[in-house]
Amino acid sequence: MITSKHRRIKSPTGPFYLRLVDGERVETGWFAMLDHAGHTDRNLEALGPEDPHLLPSVCDRIIAAMNGEDVCFNDIDLPSGTAFQRSVWRATRRIHRGERLTYGAVATAAGRPAAARAVGQAMRRNPQPIITPCHRVVSASGLGGFGGHVEGGAWPAIKATLLAAETTSP
Repeated sequence: MITSKHRRIKSPTGPFYLRLVDGERVETGWFAMLDHAGHTDRNLEALGPEDPHLLPSVCDRIIAAMNGEDVCFNDIDLPSGTAFQRSVWRATRRIHRGERLTYGAVATAAGRPAAARAVGQAMRRNPQPIITPCHRVVSASGLGGFGGHVEGGAWPAIKATLLAAETTSP
């Protein structure tokens, strides 16, 4: 049986959660993304009970990263996924604060240069936003989508806010 608990984080981009699954697997996301059609495996009930003291160091780093600070999350394991998804998430974690890579460039870094669309799907399924900074992966023609949403609307605005914070922070 899977056990989990979560912590609510007040973030500059809206209510955010940190979830600990089976005492070891870390997941993150925005509460508003729960129960979204593209994230059927993520729902409020699955978060488990709230623990306001859960992983304080990780919470502090998430908030710092959202405010544009250079933060390291190398101590947090990559989430489970397909071999390709994990290679994409690994490549995404190597994108430095203030940098952006296109979906195609991430596909190349993950060893599959023709798989730009598949990179987009891996980003959409990223269970660790901020820790695995999917907001740094952009379309060749603009920002691209975010959280399964296309340009325009609240989710791409969050992506733009995160990128702007990274480029204006020292």
